[in-house]
Amino acid sequence: MFERLATSFALARSSWQVLRLDKQLLIFPLLSGLGCLLVLASFALPFLAHPQWLDFLDNRGQGIGQPPPWVYVVAFAYYFCSYFVVIFFNAALISCALVRFNGGTPTLADGFQAAASRLPQILAWALVSATVGVLLKALENAHEKIGEIVSALLGTAWTVITFFVLPVLVVERVGPFDAVRRSLAILRRTWGEALIGNMVGHRPSAERHLRRRALPVRGQWPSTGRI
Repeated sequence: MFERLATSFALARSSWQVLRLDKQLLIFPLLSGLGCLLVLASFALPFLAHPQWLDFLDNRGQGIGQPPPWVYVVAFAYYFCSYFVVIFFNAALISCALVRFNGGTPTLADGFQAAASRLPQILAWALVSATVGVLLKALENAHEKIGEIVSALLGTAWTVITFFVLPVLVVERVGPFDAVRRSLAILRRTWGEALIGNMVGHRPSAERHLRRRALPVRGQWPSTGRI
């Protein structure tokens, strides 16, 4: 057990080392945050201009009725756009981290090119993530108390199961459902290091763990420093 804990912390430290060696890679999370703010603003401005669209919140505050159907449509669109932004820039960062782990020197262009070449996978995973998000929100709204508890439990389970989905998508270029199955299979074998590393580090620790323990599966890792 203690050996697994030590391994997890070592993997997390390695992730931070990548960002320390390549400080330019910090641009990816910064751009991700900026993109999410722009998405939020684009969805919030229409409601600020038409506050009457939010009248249904008064009834919800009194425990009366359910949100109108259009709310879930807007929520899905918002989730999809937000997830796409986050997944795209995370994919770029993961790609650069993998280049570094393979002895290369990544550039911002490498990250953007790698993420752009995986747009179908990124779009598909954003679609699945948005769908799950809306379903969990609908479940939460179905019953004030029980719905919140069940939604929280299912949301936590989904987060754990999909822990390795993004690195799998980046490396293996599989579809979202294959990536979920692959993530679950990896997690079953390495759940100790993976979960603890996630609590103390960033995603790249998972990528390095994935690289050492589970990949390659469909082809060899690049030796040129490029993905």
